[in-house]
Amino acid sequence: AAVVNTTSGYTGKAWIGLYEDLVNRWKWSLPDSSFYGEGETTYRNWFGDIYYFYQYYYPGSQQCVYIYNYYYPSGQWSQNPCTSQLPFVCYNGQINGTPSFVYRAEHLTWTDAQKFCRENYVDLASVRNQTENNIISSLIGYSSAWIGLYQKKLWSDGSSSL
Repeated sequence: AAVVNTTSGYTGKAWIGLYEDLVNRWKWSLPDSSFYGEGETTYRNWFGDIYYFYQYYYPGSQQCVYIYNYYYPSGQWSQNPCTSQLPFVCYNGQINGTPSFVYRAEHLTWTDAQKFCRENYVDLASVRNQTENNIISSLIGYSSAWIGLYQKKLWSDGSSSL
C-alpha cells in the first residue's frame, strides 16, 4: 500500500530493489559450511552456456538446477523455473564415511522437494565434485532430477527473501 500511495497515480514501469547477484549467482540449499571443503561450493557441471538460454525464455523467473542423463555425457546440469515439477535427489548424510543420496521419483517443485528432503533426510543434494556427480547420475537412470543448487536474487537492502 505504501508504494501505491507514493506513486501519485503513476501507472508506468518503476524500478524496485530486486537484483541478480552476478558474482555469487548460484547457492546450494544445504547451508552448513562445514559440509563443504575448499572449492566444493563452486563445482558445476553445466551443459554448455545454458544460463543465457533460460534468461531469454524465462526472464525474471526464479531458476533452480537439475541433473539429467538424456544426452552424452550423462550427469550434466541445466536449469528450469523452480515452479517446474521434477523428481529429485536428497542428501541422506554420511554412511560409513561416504555421502549417501536418495532418488525420489515423485514430481515436485524445487521448493516442495527441498521441504521433503529437509523433513525426511538432510536436504536436497549438494554436488561437491565429479565423484558425487557420477553417483547421483547413476541413481537417476535415464531421467532428470532436482539438485540443491538455485539462483539467488537479492533485494537492495541485502535480504534474499522472495
